[in-house]
Amino acid sequence: MAFDLLPALHLRVRRATICVRVSRKWEYRRGTDVGPIQHVDLVLVDAKIPGPEVESKSALIEESRVYVISRFRVSNAKHSFRPVESPFMVEFTCHTQISTAREEVTGFPLYTYRLTPIDELKARAGDTKDFVGASLCFLCFLLNITT
Repeated sequence: MAFDLLPALHLRVRRATICVRVSRKWEYRRGTDVGPIQHVDLVLVDAKIPGPEVESKSALIEESRVYVISRFRVSNAKHSFRPVESPFMVEFTCHTQISTAREEVTGFPLYTYRLTPIDELKARAGDTKDFVGASLCFLCFLLNITT
């Protein structure tokens, strides 16, 4: 089966089928750890399971697994806390179909990342457009940087 590539997705795509590895999955609870789940975010490149679909779709997805996903909506990417640079994201609907890839698929990276030059980090303090917090902490640990 031929799959659509993530960079080829755009707002008018209606019948795409993608084969992707989920490199990260987290529940958004409006800034609290105990509130109701508002949506589940995934890093495929950027994917989201909206609140109404959390109960039926979230349990079908695990980090580090490869999935075939179809019948989803292509939406504009969120304006803040974007883990990757992309103008669009995949959004699950009640019609979204998810299945685990039947055979081991090779060639999928385990992680996605974009490096920010170290001299640009200070200027990005407080900027919520990109999600750089965890990467910055890891970088500081590796370089043994203190403030």
